[in-house]
Amino acid sequence: MQQVSCVVCDKTISVLFEDADYDKANFSDGVVGKISAGFGSSHDGDVYVIGICDKCIDKKKIQPVSNYLFDTGGI
Repeated sequence: MQQVSCVVCDKTISVLFEDADYDKANFSDGVVGKISAGFGSSHDGDVYVIGICDKCIDKKKIQPVSNYLFDTGGI
């Protein structure tokens, strides 16, 4: 698994527990996941691994839509 850098500040987001799938791995001090481009994007069908560090989540005031640990919210 390659290292992931924050898309905002380029800080390296460290892997805590590695898995072959980014969606199942655990990361320290940030959020990492896959996103996919849907119809309408010039990148239709492309899948990316994207990360944002905890500091930039707070700085950019990104709000969560749910919390899987406490079963709150949902999309």
